[in-house]
Amino acid sequence: MACRNISEEEVFAILQEGSVNFQKSKVHEAPCPSYAIEGKSIDGQNIRVVFAKCDSISKVITTIDLNQKHDCDCK
Repeated sequence: MACRNISEEEVFAILQEGSVNFQKSKVHEAPCPSYAIEGKSIDGQNIRVVFAKCDSISKVITTIDLNQKHDCDCK
């Protein structure tokens, strides 16, 4: 998220106000389906947030700035 200049606040906003991109989601994956939620941040970034839903816990898998390629080393 930091490499792509996406804040926690932006992630929460996209999860609340974004739209599910079913072509990028894996809703039937076992044991944890994943969902790609897309929307525009306050500063104009087109963001995709991919999260997995496992039982009662949801985890953010990745965040993507759809307008810009970032060469991030996330090690």
